[in-house]
Amino acid sequence: MRTLTEPPWDDWKLASGPSADRQSLAYCVNKRADSLGSARLVDTERVIATGHQAWLWHPGILAKDLAMANASGRLKACRLHVVIDQDVHNTLMLQVPHQKGQKLSIQTIQLAEHDTNVPTGAQPPVDTREVIQSLGAINHDGINRLAEAFTDLPSCPTLAEQIALVLMRLIRPFAGNLPICTVSDFVKLPAYGKLLDELRLDAEACVKAYNNAVQQYPSVRIAPLHTQANRVEVPLWAVEWLQLRRRVFVDLKSSSPKFVGSDGQPIDQSKGKLLPRALLQSAFLRSACCDLFIHGTGGAAYDPVTEAWWKKWRGTPLAPWTVVSADIQLDFNAPIVCRDELAQAIWYRHHLPHNIDRLLPLDGQAAQQKQNLLSQMNLNRDPIRRAQVYAKIRQINEELAASYPDALAESQSRVQHAAIGFANSRIAQRREWCFTLYRPDQIHRLRELLTGLG
Repeated sequence: MRTLTEPPWDDWKLASGPSADRQSLAYCVNKRADSLGSARLVDTERVIATGHQAWLWHPGILAKDLAMANASGRLKACRLHVVIDQDVHNTLMLQVPHQKGQKLSIQTIQLAEHDTNVPTGAQPPVDTREVIQSLGAINHDGINRLAEAFTDLPSCPTLAEQIALVLMRLIRPFAGNLPICTVSDFVKLPAYGKLLDELRLDAEACVKAYNNAVQQYPSVRIAPLHTQANRVEVPLWAVEWLQLRRRVFVDLKSSSPKFVGSDGQPIDQSKGKLLPRALLQSAFLRSACCDLFIHGTGGAAYDPVTEAWWKKWRGTPLAPWTVVSADIQLDFNAPIVCRDELAQAIWYRHHLPHNIDRLLPLDGQAAQQKQNLLSQMNLNRDPIRRAQVYAKIRQINEELAASYPDALAESQSRVQHAAIGFANSRIAQRREWCFTLYRPDQIHRLRELLTGLG
């Protein structure tokens, strides 16, 4: 089990002053708490936030919420889990390890059908009966906890909120109940509306600063925004119910710039929402919604770009951020072999028939005769004589091999066992299993290690 906390736990600090717009943020969070049973947010308190997309994620992502639970007590702040619901992904694909005999394999199950091309916040929840039925076909201890989390769910407006609520139920034993907001909630916040206006009216400067920041960090591989003579792309998605999300541009031709699609047609915000892409999402959260944000390794890679862009374009400070992640492997009662062990087994099987006298080792008459012939071969340079000696050595090797069939069979079995163990190792080393597949004591241990208590 490995954990990452950067900077060190004792160096975590909140922003120097609380950001604005907490009242409207708390209203959104608490309205959801009243309907879904998630925790409430106190609008007068400081906020530590983290978040992720709504899918059945692994302990490396859970680690952020565990760290947030610990940090909130030490820093005397509220917690906030942000659901990234404008993203597209297969939120209900579950992979489970399967063991048959000594062999491990990966069983992939689609728990319920949904449109993987539409943002999870722009489509309805799935029928939980279908999910529970799919889970019933899986033989794994952690599946019962997942099935229970899908049982008797309150009515959720979107797939993203449904999965987020399932995740919160699974997290609760380890980190307590969490306040939840979605990125779609941003459109209800006055600060976000103001940011959209600034983005529309100052689009050219925004995009220039954005692309300059992207060029400073080429290894992050963020695509620059497109610029044209009378139109620039801005870091937003146009999201409508049951529709593919669309890129957003600002039309600069008129005296009053307006948001348009890639076809140049104005975007009707009454039919959908303008939601941020990654850099703008992080910048808004850190400027208006929290006093400390906890990233995973992915966010840690791109947020230096966010800061370079925001400093150039807005010139206002952002709340500090930290990085938390973890690697945990499941335990398996199956052979696990590294590449070197497999290579050694293959080498042994190949060399045994030709060197059985040395590898076992043997000291009988045939073995001694072979050693004498090898000495003659080294001393005699006549090619005909050397060929005759070599033929006799091969004959002795064949006779010795025939005399020890069990050793040859064992060497073959050793290769087969090592090959199975090496294939198993690729599965055993995976860290991406859904966190509910891990034993509860492993998750409790993870929380201790994240804060240096273990």
